[in-house]
Amino acid sequence: MTSLYNLSIPVLTEVLQTTRQVLEKGEAFARARGLDPETLLSERVYPDMFDLRLQITVILVVARTTINELAGGGQELAAKITERGQSLEKMYTLLDKTLAQLTTVRSADVDGKERVEVSCWFFNQCLRCSALDFVQKYALPTVYFHLSVTYAILRSKGAPLGKKDYVAVFMKDFALPGAE
Repeated sequence: MTSLYNLSIPVLTEVLQTTRQVLEKGEAFARARGLDPETLLSERVYPDMFDLRLQITVILVVARTTINELAGGGQELAAKITERGQSLEKMYTLLDKTLAQLTTVRSADVDGKERVEVSCWFFNQCLRCSALDFVQKYALPTVYFHLSVTYAILRSKGAPLGKKDYVAVFMKDFALPGAE
């Protein structure tokens, strides 16, 4: 059986690494076209959806909330990243800080807590569930959704992103048959 740690912390790390890489590629695309890359942060897939800034912010909040709920220590940082008006530089800083925080979580901090009751906010409602349900049914689907929308926003603006850009980090440990 996969451990709660392996199901959560390494996967969240890969989501944040992918988010950073996709954002960097979108920024490079904008700069190469002589566009202000900061304008990307206000772009949306559809008018009633979150802009790019908030798509990334949700990923950060969920990652930090997961750290807090499973291992403690993320809540203060989660509260600090919900402010509006973030720059690309600030987004990269927050991604890097969250990635650094994920590296401090050890399997001993998380494993064995599958049945511990945790809370999560979903559309202004505080919900209670087991830590395992939190990770499997809330945290991971949420960060994958917002990563997909982040990708879609940048792709819709013309950034040269492909499936490989989305899955490369997740598949880094895969081996080609016969390769040694």
